[in-house]
Amino acid sequence: MRLFVAAPLPSPVIESLTQTRKRLQERLPAVRWLPPEACHLTLRFLGEGGPEQVAALDRALGARLSAVAAFAVEAAGLGV
Repeated sequence: MRLFVAAPLPSPVIESLTQTRKRLQERLPAVRWLPPEACHLTLRFLGEGGPEQVAALDRALGARLSAVAAFAVEAAGLGV
């Protein structure tokens, strides 16, 4: 499984992405689109791992991430 550290996106951003996706789906029907609830901001891709790595990461990151302050993100434009 692919392991990464990610931040959830606020509901208004998800809604905006959903509206944009609807417009793009009409023009790009062959693209496999992910559901809106799968949208996130990847902070760090960690690679492939198994359930034991997930448990270890959860323990290691849990306490550290609770001390991280909230941050602002501004979304503008799309690209590939």
